[in-house]
Amino acid sequence: MRIFIAIRFTEAFKSSILDAQDGLKEYGVKGNYTQPENLHLTLAFIGETERVEEIKAAVDAVKFEPFVIRTGKMGCFNGRSRVVWLGIEGEDKVKAIAQQLRRNLDQRGIDYAKGKFSPHITLVRQPSEMPLDIDVESESMTVSKIYVMKSERINGRLVYTAL
Repeated sequence: MRIFIAIRFTEAFKSSILDAQDGLKEYGVKGNYTQPENLHLTLAFIGETERVEEIKAAVDAVKFEPFVIRTGKMGCFNGRSRVVWLGIEGEDKVKAIAQQLRRNLDQRGIDYAKGKFSPHITLVRQPSEMPLDIDVESESMTVSKIYVMKSERINGRLVYTAL
């Protein structure tokens, strides 16, 4: 199974993200937009594994008080995987949770993508242009849980399922 660990969003929070995507589309940006049902914030990407129960244990061992995140400004990653993303406010708490999670995965010998963690919400991959001056209406939500997610292709569509 292809696995990652993420924060999932409320419908109201997703609505703000979809508005940001609509702003990009109105600007004429073409690309591979993240589908509404797949919007999330990745804390750790694990990839192909069958160690789901151990991963769930690592997630369950992450302790935190519920906290608020808020949509932030747009940004982009250049290079091979060009991405326009939406940042968040409340990033310090997200980073602390990701650090705790990654330590738990390390203790269990579970491999994950170890690059620098930069909390973001992917809006569009391989955009035709990268405009970042689009205003995004701020929306907030409370984070009280993190999820082990399965990623699979079903009938040519990427589907993310909480395990």
